[in-house]
Amino acid sequence: MPYLGFAATGVTGACTCTDTKFNSLQATLHKQLSHGLQFQAAYTWSHNLDNSTAEVASTFLTPRRAQDSSNLTPEKASSALDRRQRLSFSLLYEVPWFRKSQNHALRDFLGNWEVAPIYTYESPEYYTVLSGLDSNLNNDSASDRTIVNAGGIAGTGSGVYGLDRSGNRIAPNAAASQVNRIVAYVASNPGARYIQAGPGAFANAGRNTEPTRPINNIDISIIKHLPVPGREKMRFDIAMQAFNLLNHAQFVPGSINNAQYTSTATGGVMGYVSAASPVFNNPTYVFNSNARVVQLSLKLFF
Repeated sequence: MPYLGFAATGVTGACTCTDTKFNSLQATLHKQLSHGLQFQAAYTWSHNLDNSTAEVASTFLTPRRAQDSSNLTPEKASSALDRRQRLSFSLLYEVPWFRKSQNHALRDFLGNWEVAPIYTYESPEYYTVLSGLDSNLNNDSASDRTIVNAGGIAGTGSGVYGLDRSGNRIAPNAAASQVNRIVAYVASNPGARYIQAGPGAFANAGRNTEPTRPINNIDISIIKHLPVPGREKMRFDIAMQAFNLLNHAQFVPGSINNAQYTSTATGGVMGYVSAASPVFNNPTYVFNSNARVVQLSLKLFF
């Protein structure tokens, strides 16, 4: 006898076991401060593989539930946390203007400048393309994956419509009595890479197969050291910091210049990952542009 309250809706169960593998190679080139110049270049190649990334709804681009919870083998793929390439270059340059001047006014008020740019490139996060339907008919409300058209145009998706024996069109999300009459599905755009899998169709797409956009970013800090007259150990630092200096639009999930988790989704995530959606694979619809931010700061050292 079914448990009270679950007779109509059923119960969805998922294994909490996870298989994860992480490989990486790191290289760093560092120059210590001399003659007013210091820099560090760092490169990381890594590959993070897993068959699940989270148990809660925190990885919207990678569904937390497996397509088939009784078989996690097909789930093994690049993780939502995978960033294959990361390159960063940071530099500190003490501007030589009047730095060695014997004139205290010139040295203290026109000199003592530092410039510190940071360049970052990071490979994109990959996401799972979905059909937006219960394609495998397992009564799980989480939508299933798509059919991959190997000859289709990369990054494109298409919806489908069903046909009954008389050639009448039936929407794949129609009532069950209508869907049960479907004998074939037709792609609206047969040249697309990802084709929506209608109810009962075999979805052969893998997990995390489509990239978002990479990070390609420059930040900069310009700092003026201003001594306090008569106070040898005291100084003010007036700083201007510009994040995304070139105001290069970067519609990416997360942050472009730190590793702290940041939710930048503005809505419509399911539309972005659904092959049949008019905004499929359009990051300008779901992420913000990470527009340039400029801030001024004043610090007192004593």
